[in-house]
Parts: sequence; C-alpha cells; structure tokens
Amino acid sequence: MSLQELIRNPGYQLNLLLWMAKDQPEVTEKDMGLVSPFFHKLGFEYQWIENPFPLTDDIRLQVNDLPKDSPVRISLAPEPDLVLKRNRDGKGIYLEAKASLAATCEKDKQTRGHLLANGPAFAEVLKPLTESLLCYVLPESDRDAMRQKLDVLTQELAGMGFRPGKSSVHGFSVEGNKIVYHWDAPFAQHVGNLGRKRQEAIFTALEDGNEPIHLLLVYSIEDYPRQEYCDYYREAFLRRVQQALICDMRQGTEAIDGGYVLITDTLLMHATDKVFNYLGKKRQRELRHLVRANFFCRIEGHYKGKNPEMLRREDGRLIFLFGSVAEREEFIDWLERLDFKNIEVPPLADGLPLFESAGVPVPE
Repeated sequence: MSLQELIRNPGYQLNLLLWMAKDQPEVTEKDMGLVSPFFHKLGFEYQWIENPFPLTDDIRLQVNDLPKDSPVRISLAPEPDLVLKRNRDGKGIYLEAKASLAATCEKDKQTRGHLLANGPAFAEVLKPLTESLLCYVLPESDRDAMRQKLDVLTQELAGMGFRPGKSSVHGFSVEGNKIVYHWDAPFAQHVGNLGRKRQEAIFTALEDGNEPIHLLLVYSIEDYPRQEYCDYYREAFLRRVQQALICDMRQGTEAIDGGYVLITDTLLMHATDKVFNYLGKKRQRELRHLVRANFFCRIEGHYKGKNPEMLRREDGRLIFLFGSVAEREEFIDWLERLDFKNIEVPPLADGLPLFESAGVPVPE
C-alpha cells in the first residue's frame, strides 16, 4: 500500500491518530517508521476511542419534536473515532476521520450529531471537561469542501434552534516519503501554542509502498470496508496478539511453577499498548470475540485429545499447567506456527453469556 492509499484508509487513519495522541518519546525526522506524538505534545491524552457519544435529554426532546416529514435527520448517539482530553484546562478534541469527502455523503445524520456533541452537551456528558472542538480529518485535497459542508450543516442546526459546537477540518497529505498533518486557525486557537504553523510531518516511511503494519494498534471490521483489506488487517492484528502472548509466556517462571493464566483483556491490553482500555464497549466485545475464536478455541481444540490435563478453566480463566520448561516451549512452538489466513470468525451474536462478554471462552 502506498502512502497515498494509506491516508485514505479509514483503519490506518484511526491508527495514525492514536499514535499521534500516544504517550511516547519525541520523534525526530531520523526516526523513520514512527509516528510523532503531535497531540500528546500539546498535552492531550485518550478519553474515548470509537465510543458512542450519548446526546443530552434536551437535545433528544428537540429531535423528537421535529416534524415527522422533516428531511433533517440527527444521530442521537454519534460515534467519534477518537476523543482526547487535556485536564489542565478542561479542553477536548473530538476527532472523526474520513477516507474522502465522498465518504461523508449520506452521513449528514452522523455529522449533525457530531456537531451537537461538541456544543454545550460535551461539558454536560464529560465533566469535568468544559469544551471541545469537532475535528474532521480527511485527505488534504478534500479539506476546503469539507469546511463548506460543515458550515452549511452548522447554520442549518442553528436555524432550527439547536446549539452546535465549533468545528475544524484537518488533512493528511504525502510529501515524498513523509505523511504531513495539516490543521486550521480554529484548531490553533483551541489548543494554543502553535504560532503560525499550520502543518507538521508526523511520519517518515522507510520507502513508499512499504506496509507499516507495526502501526496497527487496533482493528475493527467496520474500519476496513473492502474485503481484501479486512482479511489482511485482521490477520495482521492477530499476529500482533500472537506475538504479545508469546512474549508474555517466555517471561518468568510462573508459567511452570504456578500455572500460566490467560485472560483475554490482559492479552489485549498488552497487544494494543493499553489502547484497548479506551475502546467503546462494542469494540472491546468484538476484539474479545476475535481473540476467543482464534486463540482460546484453537488452544482448547489442540489439547482436547492430546493432553487435556494441561488446561484448566477456573473463575473465567484459561490456566496452563505445564509440567516443565520443555512442555511450555513445545506449546510456544505450536503457537508460533498458528496461521490466521482464510479464517472465518463467527458473527458476534447478541445476548452473549456473561463470561463470554467478559472475554472468557464458553464451556462446551
């Protein structure tokens, strides 16, 4: 995938934004393959990732009072890609990434919801935060058109008696082997301390077309609408989980002396560098389900007829009872050979048992 394709890929857009807000060391131009912590340098940190924003009761009443034949539709639970917070002054950044302006077509219902979420509703829902700025992020070439679109929808909502919040439009562009992030005056005013700058290189690739799989912190099927992308990035994410599990099992001797305990949420926290903790409940359930189908179930299947005494399910945990270092190494060797190609993950059904929703495998 070229850099031009990457900045138009919804999943990679989200992961770039996550790295830009991640607590990590400063990145220089010499640090190729790493993302500069742009938002973190400004003092912002994670609040929510892909979590629906519940609009307030007064907004809900206003929406319900609209004429039934009104062409205006408003989402009452818009789902931003990322919400950041800055505790020192109570400011928030509400980020929504789109592959293109065309991707926002027929999404005016969500966009109106985002605008209202950044009005007075933001401070009411996310106390002690006091104010936020809606920031749409698109390829740089679509920024001006998106600005016009937001202005039209803002005026429309205000004319109907609603109180939409302020908005900003940001852009990704490619310059040589670099991804550059662009912002506007409303954003500079909101965050402060940016001087006259309006852009910054946030990523330098080793070479254009080299897939930066290591940037994949989180995965969601909804972020990869094209099937070939969906399969490819699901496999890449599972490889990340696989390496986190292998690394964890190789550390210490507790895997032999007291049994190694595998808990889905702990594994996902390791695999995502703790980003999992900020995901919305639906996204967390989807990742738990993905891990259960590709690790828990396959591990149990591997030992079912071979050595069932080596596994024990207790208090919602999968416990490995290795008798020796050799047995542990034999399992790790099998784990390293796991293939995640052409795997069909069963759909996540509603009404899951309690232990399933908590990330624990269902007993047979």
